[in-house]
Amino acid sequence: MTAPRARHHLLSKRAERRSHLAKVALGVTPLAAALLVRAFGAEGQAIDVLVTVAVSWALIAIVIALVLPMMNRRRRVLAERILAAHPDADVVTGFASKGTRDHARALGVNLVGLNNGAAIALGVRPGLIEVWGTGDTEPRWVLDRRSSALQVEVERLPHLDRTLLGIRVTDGHASVELIPADRAGRIAAVEAALDALGVDRNDHITP
Repeated sequence: MTAPRARHHLLSKRAERRSHLAKVALGVTPLAAALLVRAFGAEGQAIDVLVTVAVSWALIAIVIALVLPMMNRRRRVLAERILAAHPDADVVTGFASKGTRDHARALGVNLVGLNNGAAIALGVRPGLIEVWGTGDTEPRWVLDRRSSALQVEVERLPHLDRTLLGIRVTDGHASVELIPADRAGRIAAVEAALDALGVDRNDHITP
């Protein structure tokens, strides 16, 4: 019997492990190169600069390799919870922007776990869009997909100390902002989110 297709790519843990190994390799390789240069290279300021840059790059990559698995796990747990409650849902996971918390506050819902950069997810169902946050066992709030006021916009959203391409969805009453992180590459992540929301990507992303 053929296994059912995963409704979210993070449910493929084998692919996730390969990604983590690649990130570790990215961090270790320049560090190893720097040590070799130090051991066998010529003396001089240029070599010292090269070593400093390579070590800094290695440390940053290793930190990313340690942090991303934790964030991926939080997003995977959200995807699993949504699909356990609604097996027919499409799942979009990503990160909250600064505005996500503002939208939640306007609705008077629980703000715990909705800080800028926190993992969140959308459960896209035939008539609803459910917003889930870290630790949730049920939707934090819901948007009406059938509303005539429903709008989906693609724009750069504030994320931590920078802006990233994300989506804003509103039904005229409730809203949510999310920076998708479901595929390799920011554009592909946004495209996947638009597909899940049933929106024509060509109307929002210029080729």
